[in-house]
Amino acid sequence: LPTPSPTTAPTTAPTTAGYLEAKFVASNPTSVVPYPSPLTDQFNYVLNNVVSEGYWEIKPSATSGVDGGAYTVTLEGETISLAASTNASYTDVRVIKSPDSHTSWVLQGAHGTATGANADFTVSRTGMSGYSYFAMAYPTSAPLPVELVSFAANCDDNNTVSVNWTTASEHNSDYYTVEKSRDGISWNVLKTIPAAGNSTQLINYSVADVADISGTVYYRLTQVDIDGASKIYDIVSTSCSSEKELALIAYPNPSNGQFTVKIENALGGKYDLTITDMQGKAIEVKTIDLETGTTVVKLNPIGLQPGVYLLQFMQDGIMLQQQKLIIE
Repeated sequence: LPTPSPTTAPTTAPTTAGYLEAKFVASNPTSVVPYPSPLTDQFNYVLNNVVSEGYWEIKPSATSGVDGGAYTVTLEGETISLAASTNASYTDVRVIKSPDSHTSWVLQGAHGTATGANADFTVSRTGMSGYSYFAMAYPTSAPLPVELVSFAANCDDNNTVSVNWTTASEHNSDYYTVEKSRDGISWNVLKTIPAAGNSTQLINYSVADVADISGTVYYRLTQVDIDGASKIYDIVSTSCSSEKELALIAYPNPSNGQFTVKIENALGGKYDLTITDMQGKAIEVKTIDLETGTTVVKLNPIGLQPGVYLLQFMQDGIMLQQQKLIIE
């Protein structure tokens, strides 16, 4: 059962001295105060589940009349039940409050920290005022720790590639790693920079690449949380050559397995269109003779299962261009 051990840390002094009474009530909080509508916190956590084992009642004693002041409340939960149908963990739990009228549950203040493990953890909330009922709520599934708005690579006038990305929100984000590749398969770290940690504002990041940027260069972004979890975002590419560059595009994409491939600005000669899996294993190779200019080729690979593949345009074993293929 949740452990009845709340603590409060005042951040401004009460206007009337006194003491508080605190107790744990082993009853479903929603049977005491209805919870008809999910609450959403500042990190877009939709709190549509309430811990059912009990709630905490913290209030001034009848004789002391503690009044005013701001505080941080910390609740401890031990072996609480996070519904099996959710993907939530203790880090997604939030403190909710029912003010003295006890007509609804609210999110007052701001989420603080959650430490421990699912079996035993503490969760805090800052900027609280007034005392009443306190409970725990959590989402069915937590939103992504970073809401990425854009990720792009662009050539600058001073022979530099500017790799830029923007986030709309971040939660427990530790750092970003930008990697660079010549073929979209083998990667080297270009730079690692600190993340904002927690934010609900637009934040712009930028990394400059000044080394070997001729021709087509690929970049990818990895975001790492404070707890070590990571996410790799889609690959972007750019070409800083002043000459008209080779262009390869496959459409429709996604498709049911049939693609039209348009190749522009290729010199005449023999080329290979190679389909590989995401580990680089060749699945199908089609050799084509091209004239200078624009060529359209039909691809209908047989027996490919739904998933993500790579289409590589190659000549004499050298990859000239690459694109992801998505089969639904």
